[in-house]
Amino acid sequence: MSSKYKKELALRLNQLRGEKKVTEFSKLLGVGNSTVWYYVSGYRIPPADFLALVVKKLNVDGHWLLTGVGDDPYL
Repeated sequence: MSSKYKKELALRLNQLRGEKKVTEFSKLLGVGNSTVWYYVSGYRIPPADFLALVVKKLNVDGHWLLTGVGDDPYL
């Protein structure tokens, strides 16, 4: 995966995180703090099961989360 994609996905995850600290966001998702930190920092691309969890727990458009195209959750 390109570093550009990792950065763009991290931006969308951070958009969903909003003002929440990584610890709050990870607790909301039921995932470890360091795991979430790697994803929102753009160091790692999250696996499909994490992305599916985000879509389900936060009720966001999966296509938007993956590509940036589609229904922005804040419009």
